[in-house]
Amino acid sequence: MMNKTLATVSPMPLANSSPMTGKNNFNINNQDGGTVNFNCNFYSKDSNDNATQMIAVQSFSKEYYQLIVTQDDRIFTSNSVTVNASNALLEQNVPSEIYKKCSSLSDEGKEFLKKLPTIICMKNTSKQRMSQLHLWAIYCYVDLIEKQGNDIRIDFKPLAAIEKKDICEERVATYFDLNMSCAITDFNIIAWSVRRVNLFDAFAFAGINNVPVPNYRR
Repeated sequence: MMNKTLATVSPMPLANSSPMTGKNNFNINNQDGGTVNFNCNFYSKDSNDNATQMIAVQSFSKEYYQLIVTQDDRIFTSNSVTVNASNALLEQNVPSEIYKKCSSLSDEGKEFLKKLPTIICMKNTSKQRMSQLHLWAIYCYVDLIEKQGNDIRIDFKPLAAIEKKDICEERVATYFDLNMSCAITDFNIIAWSVRRVNLFDAFAFAGINNVPVPNYRR
């Protein structure tokens, strides 16, 4: 089994070259000396927040997860993403039973989607235009889904930051139901999709350790 490890996401001293914008920021120093700032509430000091996170994780589906690919880098600071309806839960991007249940975003459908563990990341672009933010994905739970005209607002609570390479290498991508073998991969397409995958088994296969997962027997 591969032995990938979770990117370290821990509070660090404030550096002059890496301004923080909120009390719950975390930064990640990469090997090139740059800094990626995340406005995450991973380890909240508020016991109510911790309890909410634990309940959300323990309630996660072990049959499906949702993947949201966006071009908006504000996902790393706002804990919110906006998806145009034309890219959301399309029939070709979700299992048929999920399409019937959730595509209209009824109250029942939204509550079901909130139970799905979620990975959110930025769309891959040409290597020349790739920033450090393109290299990371946010593992989170969703706590709000709201229609806003032709857009859908999704608010989420981050649980961990994961390097995208750890889930898109060809050896492990299949376990996440990700197409990474074609010139245009699933990370090149802006979309909100649902995968029929036990995300926690996939994490284990990929060697992604120390992320919050529900207690269950495989």
